[in-house]
Amino acid sequence: MNPRFDRHAAALLFALLLIAAVSALRPFSAMCADVRANTLRLHIVAASDSEADQRRKLLVRDAVLAKYGPALAEAGCIGEAQEAVLRLSGEIAETARETLRAAGSDEPVTAAVTEMFFDTAAYESGVRMPAGRYRALRLTIGAGQGHNWWCVLYPPLCLPAASPEALKMPDGLRVQALNGEEKLVMKLAAVELFERVRGALRGPADTFA
Repeated sequence: MNPRFDRHAAALLFALLLIAAVSALRPFSAMCADVRANTLRLHIVAASDSEADQRRKLLVRDAVLAKYGPALAEAGCIGEAQEAVLRLSGEIAETARETLRAAGSDEPVTAAVTEMFFDTAAYESGVRMPAGRYRALRLTIGAGQGHNWWCVLYPPLCLPAASPEALKMPDGLRVQALNGEEKLVMKLAAVELFERVRGALRGPADTFA
């Protein structure tokens, strides 16, 4: 038998089994999709992996969260949070640049509101977020060749003190419901596998701003 045909047949069988598995988890998968649709992430990419650039990345994180995190936490819904980030993206980038200059760096910073893939994430508070494509504010420092840092801007899980309040918000309740599912980790693993396969088929993420 043709080895290439065997590989194609195996891939098709795997895809069919994966579809069947996710279909069995359809209500949970729909809940994950709902969480992704009502979440705004923050993604900061360092200029390089040098110790200095990684430290400066964290300085940018702290400055952005301190200045804009509380205001975004007050958004009444995901739509308001996204509109605020789109409106403030230029100002946020300038805040990041000012922070870098104060730290002795003249690296440029670009800000974009984009759609990108995130793995399943677990926070110290015990909150878990499903894998998949999310709308995100992405800050790229310099060449953007270093390790990144990310969290959830809305609901405001970036701010540990705000986490309990975030889960009482209308959009935050979706995360709370997801995390109340039995066998959560196993279900999230199945959804992550499906999302990775689907993401590979869809290609690069679309940039919205």
